[in-house]
Amino acid sequence: MSLARLLAPARVTVAADLRDKPAVLNHLADLIASADAALDRGELLASFLARERLGSTGLGHGIAIPHGRSAAQREALGACIITRAPLDYDASDNQPVDIFVGLSVSAAAPTEHLTLLAEIATVLAQESVRRELRRAPDAATAYRVLTGAGPGNR
Repeated sequence: MSLARLLAPARVTVAADLRDKPAVLNHLADLIASADAALDRGELLASFLARERLGSTGLGHGIAIPHGRSAAQREALGACIITRAPLDYDASDNQPVDIFVGLSVSAAAPTEHLTLLAEIATVLAQESVRRELRRAPDAATAYRVLTGAGPGNR
């Protein structure tokens, strides 16, 4: 699955004024739940929180990929938040995080989960992508950067 199918401009937030991990996870749950009426926002949030208890999804370089699974989900869905200011997220490099790509997949699709996490991490590992995301003036631009349709196409 491509990031273009996983994300949608409506599930991208730029310059979010969120100040901590719970606020980010709540907002990601809201964005993903907005894509499918069958999804329960509370279940999504609980899934994200359970995963974070296992260890931070902050990967370093100012990025985190919170993720979880939902029994009600038919297809993988994602959302992206770029915060106005970086925040403490217990990332592996001990640096604050400002780019969050949330992912939720069907509980029945564990291999899809791993494949998508790898794809997201590969895109965000590119310094040029992170730089363009941080400069994105709006959600549409950030979406284009994430999906490879932006000025710095991969």
